[in-house]
Amino acid sequence: MLDAHIHVQDVDEPQRQELVNDAGAVRFFCNATSPADWDAVAALADAHTNVVPFFGVHPWFVDGCEDGWDARLETLIASRPCGVGETGLDKTDRAGDFCRQKEFLRTHLMLAKKCNRPVTIHCVRAWGTLIDILEKAGAAELTFLVHWFAGPADVLGKLIRLGAYISVCVSHSDEQKMQLLDTVPPEKLLIESDYPYFSKRYTGSTVHADALAGVYAFCAHHCSLPEDVFKQRIAGNGSVFTDRAAAR
Repeated sequence: MLDAHIHVQDVDEPQRQELVNDAGAVRFFCNATSPADWDAVAALADAHTNVVPFFGVHPWFVDGCEDGWDARLETLIASRPCGVGETGLDKTDRAGDFCRQKEFLRTHLMLAKKCNRPVTIHCVRAWGTLIDILEKAGAAELTFLVHWFAGPADVLGKLIRLGAYISVCVSHSDEQKMQLLDTVPPEKLLIESDYPYFSKRYTGSTVHADALAGVYAFCAHHCSLPEDVFKQRIAGNGSVFTDRAAAR
């Protein structure tokens, strides 16, 4: 299975090692959120072949970045197989200065295009601005995922036309899952957990494995596909990201 968006570095030990060591066939797109965790994400990827690293600055943490973050990011993503992210826009109270967020997002997209890397994008309550920035950045030349999509239907259509991949998340309601499954082209669909930040309704030591397996089963059933066929489809979609992450 593929988990297209997760923060393994934020899982407490010893569960972190149990997660990556006992994951079986799970491949993780592990997203950093600030320069403070880039080394931890890199170390996880170096130690575990099923961890694909993504390096970036989440919109919650843009205000804490010192000058030179972008040069360090470019050096990092140009030096190893990886993706770019998590980056994006967020108009909630937790996020940093919005003008700074836009500047950071543009920089991430520019570096992704320059270094031929895939991108993971977060967006909350800023869909019009995101669409505008993507269009001006030449989205057609990018491989990008809008993770945990929870925007309106018209925005989803615009993102799909721009070439976005969209992920169904563990924390989506069943209704949201079905709406995405019925709208997103099958070749543009991914599955994610956003662990450890998904819904508190999931508990227990095997929470990640149980939740991820559950969303795969739900989606396969809704699509009238055997689970193994659905898993292969998602893995194939994800390979576009891993191929781009490994490109030179």
